[in-house]
Amino acid sequence: MLAFNEESNRSPYVMSEILNDYYMRLIESGIDPYLPIIEPFDSSFKINTSAVFKGTKFKAVLNRDETRLLNELLNPKKTTLINVGKGKSQFYISAGNTKTDMKIVVPKNKKPYVDVHIKVKGFIEESKKSLYQDRELKEYEKKASIIMSSRTKKFLERLQELNVDPLGLGLNYQAKYGVTKKEINKWEEIYPKIEFRVKSEVKLKGTGTMY
Repeated sequence: MLAFNEESNRSPYVMSEILNDYYMRLIESGIDPYLPIIEPFDSSFKINTSAVFKGTKFKAVLNRDETRLLNELLNPKKTTLINVGKGKSQFYISAGNTKTDMKIVVPKNKKPYVDVHIKVKGFIEESKKSLYQDRELKEYEKKASIIMSSRTKKFLERLQELNVDPLGLGLNYQAKYGVTKKEINKWEEIYPKIEFRVKSEVKLKGTGTMY
């Protein structure tokens, strides 16, 4: 199906999944499966949502925005649009180079947290007002960074509420603290209460197509 072809698929909403990866997610502790949802639409079909699972158990359907965010975090080379602001100050950033680093920190006698650092490179694709690059790009970068951090934190907390881990944070924990049954069980206790500290850095190269 062309919709799942890596070269032809440019949609940020289409989640592709191969059988080997899905099977690994089923049997491994520390990571959970996901699947794209294909729905009939007129004489064709649409793919813009996804389902997440805890092992073989279905947990929830992720909406369009949540699916896009999961796609961004799993596929950093996927081009996506970041919507910033409202009304006359609204603009969109086309981001095709995203780097996400997640580190699990379990300090002694303190609440554990995930340190999430996101770096995004892109350009302004669409804006409702004229831009003065030298004067305003830095301000736009700041606004976009705040929004990127906020929406990512909210999404990670949504996955946490569902008690699903399609991003494989549990695997990161095991790599750092061990794959013993004790540590696996400890992560199962930590994950529902862990704090997400998200910091984003958006760098704008300039403007792209103006509408």
